[in-house]
Amino acid sequence: MYLDRIRRRVKNLPCIDQDEIHPCTPAEIEALEQKLGCPLPAAVREFLLWCGHQLADVWRGARCLGYDELLAQFGRDQARDTLAEEGLDPSLIDERTLIFQFDECDQFSYLRLDEGDDPPVY
Repeated sequence: MYLDRIRRRVKNLPCIDQDEIHPCTPAEIEALEQKLGCPLPAAVREFLLWCGHQLADVWRGARCLGYDELLAQFGRDQARDTLAEEGLDPSLIDERTLIFQFDECDQFSYLRLDEGDDPPVY
């Protein structure tokens, strides 16, 4: 639904080994939602059910967080530290924030779990 176009593109890329795309299970999604204390946006659920453990080598050079890191809420403290170092409000990263990308340069991407089924990425 949300990812149909990108899934078609990835499927047609000869450099992507389809056997290296590993989804999360519905039970894993449920466990993550329980850990977070709220349902995931539909687009995030769809992404995790498609490739939540691995999306071949697509994220080479960037650290897109997989299921285990999302479950551990990896990056939350680092993101708060980064915001504070930049003179920004670290409380922007709260319990309704899902960090899904973090790199060595302290750049990160996140979304808010309370901004609908297809939330913006910050």
